Amino acid sequence: MKDIIDSVRAQIGDRLNSPLFGAFAISWFAWNHRLVFTLFSGLPIQDRFDFIDRVLYPEPWSICLNGVALPAVTAILFIYFFPVCSKVFYGYWLKKQLELKAQRDEIENSKLLTLEESRAIRMAMFKTRDEYEDRIKEQADEIDLLKKREATELARSKSIGSEVETELKQRVSQQTLEIADLRRQVATREKADSKIRVHDLDAPILNMIVAITNRGGFLPYDELQKAVSLNEVRMDYFMEKASELGLVQIKESGVTLTSNGRAFVVQNDLDTIHRPIVGDGRK
Repeated sequence: MKDIIDSVRAQIGDRLNSPLFGAFAISWFAWNHRLVFTLFSGLPIQDRFDFIDRVLYPEPWSICLNGVALPAVTAILFIYFFPVCSKVFYGYWLKKQLELKAQRDEIENSKLLTLEESRAIRMAMFKTRDEYEDRIKEQADEIDLLKKREATELARSKSIGSEVETELKQRVSQQTLEIADLRRQVATREKADSKIRVHDLDAPILNMIVAITNRGGFLPYDELQKAVSLNEVRMDYFMEKASELGLVQIKESGVTLTSNGRAFVVQNDLDTIHRPIVGDGRK
């Protein structure tokens, strides 16, 4: 039921909002305003009805004419012709308004400024120019300040980078020196550890070195074998061992002392020995 009532209300609202209904209502009131005033007058009810029947609507067709036909015709004329007339008159009114505005602007433009007005405008222009120049100067100062800060930070970063680089170079140089020193120490130790001592060598090798030394640093193979009194197998073994130690060098013509061999002879005073050292290499 509620939905039906709401639907009826919506339909009635749509009808009431129609331009035709509004125009017809106004037109009907214009043609039948005496009926409205009579109904709401202070006359007795019977007198009201008699006045309506005898004066307002004496004939049956007058009810249809004044109640429906004439209000409908007036409403239709209002709806169709009123916009046309409004358009014409409104256009004319706007045109006149534009002409008045153009005339007013022309008069205002042709009006000369007084001395006070001219001074006020000039002062306003000067003030605006000064404000603009001050603003430009402030921005330029701010830009210069930012550039100085940037240059300072850049120089500071470069200084820090230079200090760090110098410190790193110093550390690298110091570490390089330390590494070189360590290498020298290691080399010295290795040299000391690798130094051949007399008691580490076999007696046949010492006899070979002594024999070669006594012959001026070179001795043929056959003479060397006789000098040390070794068979060929032992001779080859101890000679190769001496060569591996870097004391002698084996050649086709014989065996000669190397520089290390000469140093070994001098350091151990083997050049003062003129006879074979006891021992045949058998351990």
